[in-house]
Amino acid sequence: MSEKLAVIDLGSNSFRLEAGRFEGKRFVSERYVKETVRLAAGLGPDGCLTQEIQEKALGSLRLFARVLAEMKPESVRAVGTQALRAAANAPEFLRMAEPVLGVPIRIISGEEEARLSFEGCAKSLSPRPDGPILVIDVGGASTELSVGLPGRIASAASFPVGCVNTTLRFFREGTLSREAFDAAVKHASALFLKSGAMFSSEKWTAAYGSAGTISAIHSVASAEGWGSGPITKGILCSALDAFVRAGHTDRLRLAGLRPDRREIIAGGLAVLVALFQSLGIEELRLASGSLRTGLFFEMSGL
Repeated sequence: MSEKLAVIDLGSNSFRLEAGRFEGKRFVSERYVKETVRLAAGLGPDGCLTQEIQEKALGSLRLFARVLAEMKPESVRAVGTQALRAAANAPEFLRMAEPVLGVPIRIISGEEEARLSFEGCAKSLSPRPDGPILVIDVGGASTELSVGLPGRIASAASFPVGCVNTTLRFFREGTLSREAFDAAVKHASALFLKSGAMFSSEKWTAAYGSAGTISAIHSVASAEGWGSGPITKGILCSALDAFVRAGHTDRLRLAGLRPDRREIIAGGLAVLVALFQSLGIEELRLASGSLRTGLFFEMSGL
């Protein structure tokens, strides 16, 4: 078995640490730690991360540093995504964060995030796809789309719309109305349609989804009896109906929905509906790979 590697993903919703090794070309996870930070919710009117959210983030990094204590620094990669791309005071935050974590933190571009998510997903599929695939990664403050084959990406792009920022904009008071969903879907669709030609259904043979929003909708669909396979338009319609019937996030009690997802799932659902409408998706398969997986493959050279 190869040497132990670790990746830290400082996402706009959650901070995640994963460590493990490769067995041949298969990555075996040995440790996983998730901290719900909601970095995207801590961007103030001035575009800066608030002091409160910075302190919360640093607390999570102290926990990660203890997990990493016995690892070689060169075997660890740490990256930041959309919330840190957008934060006006990101450089000041990194000057505090890097000594706490003990390794450098690299803020990656949206296109790089899309590429890594694609490679993590495509290289984790068994068997690996013969035809081009679409990979969707719905994060806290951005959504990444990519099309291609393992090692041969045709198109990759990032859009500044995710589960946290969409929820804050359209469902801030927790009200789950049909009007709010319509407005959220319209907003997200307008962004996706600008690059829709690159990711339309004619460009790929199957669609795969990565990250928390997609796995949450998949879990709810299975637990509620809406369907246990890929996410479909029917499943999204069932979810929308259930959300509107609940009327408020406080009353959203769906089987399979974790409490830490309840506050932000409405925004994620709206983004998914917009993706299905804008790109002509009929079904979305759940991917096991992720941005972190892509970084592990990159670090290993596989």
